[in-house]
Amino acid sequence: MGIPFYLQDWSSWLSPVVLADASCCYPLLLAGLLGLIVLVVVETSLLASIVTSWSRRPAVALPKPEQDYLSDPTCTQTQEALKQSESFNRAILNALPDLILRLRADGTYLDIKPTTAFPTYFPNLRVGENVRNVLPPPIAQQRLTMIATALQTGAMQVYEYPLTVQGQPLWQEARIMPLNAEEVLVVVRDLTERKRMEEALRQSEARLELAQQVAQVGYWQFDVEQGTRLWSELTFRHLGLDPTQPEPSWDELLQIVHLNDRATLQASAERAITNGIPYALDIRVVHPDGSIHYLEARAEPLLNAQGQVTQLIGTLLDITDRKGTEAALQEREAMLRAIGDNLPKGYIYQIVYEPGKGRYYTYLSAGIERLLGLKPEAVLANPQLMRQVGIAEDLVYADQVVQESLQNLTPIELQMRNRTAEGQIQWSSIRSVPRRLPDGRIVWDGVEVDITELKQIEAALRTSEEQFRRAFDDAPIGVSLVLPTGQFIKMNRRYCELIGYSEAELLELTFADVTHPDDQAADLEGFRQLLAGEIQAFHMEKRYITKQGDIVPVLLNTAMVRDEQGQPLYSIGHVQDIRERRQIERMKDEFISVVSHELRTPLTSIRGALGILESGVFNTRSDKARHMVQIALNNSDRLVRLVNDILTLERLQSGKVALVMESCSVAELMKQAIESVQALADEAGIGLVWQPLVAQVWAAPDLVVQTLTNLLGNAIKFSPSGGSVWLSAEIRSGDWRTIGSPRGTGTGHSNLLNDSAPLSVSTATSWVCFAVQDQGRGIPDHKLELIFEPFQQVDVSDSRKKGGTGLGLAICRNIVQQHGGRIWVESTLGSGSTFFLTLPYQPESNNGTA
Repeated sequence: MGIPFYLQDWSSWLSPVVLADASCCYPLLLAGLLGLIVLVVVETSLLASIVTSWSRRPAVALPKPEQDYLSDPTCTQTQEALKQSESFNRAILNALPDLILRLRADGTYLDIKPTTAFPTYFPNLRVGENVRNVLPPPIAQQRLTMIATALQTGAMQVYEYPLTVQGQPLWQEARIMPLNAEEVLVVVRDLTERKRMEEALRQSEARLELAQQVAQVGYWQFDVEQGTRLWSELTFRHLGLDPTQPEPSWDELLQIVHLNDRATLQASAERAITNGIPYALDIRVVHPDGSIHYLEARAEPLLNAQGQVTQLIGTLLDITDRKGTEAALQEREAMLRAIGDNLPKGYIYQIVYEPGKGRYYTYLSAGIERLLGLKPEAVLANPQLMRQVGIAEDLVYADQVVQESLQNLTPIELQMRNRTAEGQIQWSSIRSVPRRLPDGRIVWDGVEVDITELKQIEAALRTSEEQFRRAFDDAPIGVSLVLPTGQFIKMNRRYCELIGYSEAELLELTFADVTHPDDQAADLEGFRQLLAGEIQAFHMEKRYITKQGDIVPVLLNTAMVRDEQGQPLYSIGHVQDIRERRQIERMKDEFISVVSHELRTPLTSIRGALGILESGVFNTRSDKARHMVQIALNNSDRLVRLVNDILTLERLQSGKVALVMESCSVAELMKQAIESVQALADEAGIGLVWQPLVAQVWAAPDLVVQTLTNLLGNAIKFSPSGGSVWLSAEIRSGDWRTIGSPRGTGTGHSNLLNDSAPLSVSTATSWVCFAVQDQGRGIPDHKLELIFEPFQQVDVSDSRKKGGTGLGLAICRNIVQQHGGRIWVESTLGSGSTFFLTLPYQPESNNGTA
């Protein structure tokens, strides 16, 4: 670069020496000074001493007047020689790449030796200017500090510094030497290129090291002549060795290599050393922990001028993961092929689109023949065969989907119809994902499966959903779906009509918002038990408050719908308006009242009169008259029992009979029941066998005795004369839902509590189970539950032959249910029956505290 301010007289460098007149010594001194400066630049180590000695030289004696000097021929020759020497030295000095400066202690430039070696120049660098106006402030301050240090110590100061001049980054070295007490000589050398090269080398080495670390490539070098080895750290680690230990010998290395790969590696290494043949092998090595690792081993021989191998340079790359991936890929390919060839109702395929050639198949699994009746090899040879089995309108749509996938690389997902060889319609689901290859081709990997059955199920489901929708919307009872939070999510028209709200209004409410306050507690408790899975369903009578404020009694039946994990989704509630039923019940109560007061009273009078007649008042009458009186007496007794049983059952069902619960002795209850039927058993010739149980139950004693008496009376009536009836009791553990599973030879049982037990029923874990066993004719399976219904008997003639009313077992069931227990029967035809009932067990420690 041009340096316009470097047009200066170098004679000013002689300013430290005062010369009064020109003499023959002047050229000599100038030449000597220039030579010294050259030596200073070339040999920096001598600079300080030379400058010091030069600055301390004594004043030179002046020669004779000028006329004497000019008249001396010897001085003329000397002057000429010195001029030539000065010109030579000046040329050398100008050729130096350094900038040489003379500065005062305050930083003022006194002399400047320019250079064109710098990549830029300093605009303000001129004689008389101060360093503060030339260099950046931090660099200028550093320069002044170093000048002061050089003047104070008399020692040369050397330092490097970065700076930026005219946007150009520079890196320079400055050497500062004192000339005298007030001046210094500064030699500035540009290090920018050297620093750049050093940085480039450092970065190159760092990148090489990083590349090896990232690529996990281990490096090694073997000197054939010296027999020495040099390994990188990764080489040790790839071989499972400690990097802090020395490199192993060749024989030791071979011991690390898998036995099946040693010969191959040995032969390849010998060829590389002997013939200069490089090698690339995949070998296995065994680490100290016994694990096997795959390595990619490469080696390149280095030859001398004579063509002899002097060194081997190689790399090791751990490819264990790649080998595992390759093995897994091969396994997946085999698995994919096996799946494709054995799909029962489908096949996999690959289609390629090649510009200028169109679409064609490159793979079809064997399942295509089972699905479409086409052989894979035939379709590979002629793709148009696929269109021959398709439906025209579906093919048009498929072409549009494929074209869009071709343009936008969107996945293909469609359903198509095909016509089988038998002429039937077969539905297929086609899915494929496109990908673009580097050469511009597009590949679709896909699968086609038969969904004909699914389509049929969908059609059936749509029909079923339509039927459900109609059943839901047109049901004569209210139906609602409620979230676990209690909010409504759907309800039918009848439900809205029942409580006077629109569907939109109910969607903003919960079921508790429309429930009568007095019924909310029981309703919420039942809902909680449903959510917790404690019960599968519950029903209750509750009251709704309509939008208009009216109270509507309903019968609610609710069940919970759950997902596959058993989490509740929503509940389904069926709500039946029971206002009409309540009215009928009131009518029934009125009828019962009439029966109780208007029928039972005259029946009692008739029974009394017939009793008097039967006692012998008309013994003089004929036998026929006495027989007729006996018939009237028996029928009146039967009618009285029927009326009493009807009234008892009604009171129990309506809840009008309050159970007075107390702790009862099981043995005492059994004893009272046996005593009540003992006369009946003696008359029928039946033996009663019973074994008392020492335990307590929490029950209403009179009702329990009534139940046991009824069961014993039935057993006596249906047992043959001379037979036996057994009464027993035992303590069982478990939930009442499981107590009472069949245990005898009977084939059925009556589970009469599950659907009708009150929500408040306890699920105690201990129960007293009573059993009444007879030797009667048995009960058919289909009547094991039916006989507990009112007016149901095994044989319709039993009411006439045995004198029963058909209400006894219904009364027993109701009594047991109100105690929170169960009643059922097990029976074998021809061998007899066993009736079971359970009551809550009360431990001894709780006696008298309930």
